[in-house]
Amino acid sequence: MQARHDDGSLQRRPTRHGVWPGTWKAQSMVMTDDGDPATEPGARAGISRLLQAGLVIGLSIGLGWSSVVEMFSGDNEFDLTELWISLSVPVVVALVVGRVFRTGIGFAATVAFLTLLIPLLGIGMGGANILQMTIGGSIGGVFWSLPFVAWRLAMKRWGGGKPIGRDAELAGTSFEGVESSAGDLS
Repeated sequence: MQARHDDGSLQRRPTRHGVWPGTWKAQSMVMTDDGDPATEPGARAGISRLLQAGLVIGLSIGLGWSSVVEMFSGDNEFDLTELWISLSVPVVVALVVGRVFRTGIGFAATVAFLTLLIPLLGIGMGGANILQMTIGGSIGGVFWSLPFVAWRLAMKRWGGGKPIGRDAELAGTSFEGVESSAGDLS
């Protein structure tokens, strides 16, 4: 129950997540495996979720992009305008899969465009059909999600949930009693 001021208006108090009611900030907070608040969507994605998202991205890119290219190349010409329109398929797939699997848009867009670039363009230049492009896309999607899985495993194994970067405090870096180059003790 909210407290009332003397004038009868309600007093606004922050919720248990430190968010004032009526703000646009999300009211729920997702926790990581270590029990800390997740700072970004990709930080809470598990290994199986990353692999599943990579597979769905690859399947969708393979099926969607090859279908769009097949549709546009009915006149045996594939010009620059049709290429730009077909490049919207990875963007749409990355937005949808990133939201559905909660892996983050950066992960989904990276996997989508790398899958399009490496296996699908090469297979497409060889004259593959839609089924071959879909299979190649699924293999490429899983392959390009493996670096993210390896990073996640490395952070679980060696990162220990501690902050990594220039703001992280390194253990054992006390310089008390160390003589500087000028000869004085710090």
